[in-house]
Amino acid sequence: MLFLKRGGGTYASVFLGIGAAGLFRCVQSVKVKDSEIYAFCRMASKTVYFCHLMIHTILSLILWNELRYGLLVFMSVILINAGLSALVFYKKQWEPA
Repeated sequence: MLFLKRGGGTYASVFLGIGAAGLFRCVQSVKVKDSEIYAFCRMASKTVYFCHLMIHTILSLILWNELRYGLLVFMSVILINAGLSALVFYKKQWEPA
């Protein structure tokens, strides 16, 4: 489409916002049964949200002495975050109440 040029633009920003709001409303209306995995998903989500930029920065500076981007860094951050999330979740499970 002509108005959705590469690199964004006014129309692309508007459509992206509308699409994001629509997707949020669709996901919000989904009804699912309760499951024990939700606790892990919440913990993993918080851990990834708060730690991914620190992990990316530390990993890039240790390995390359500069901030790097790309598939290798992305996959490394994902793997480290997954391990950290599992570690945080299981540590919380074993804490006394």
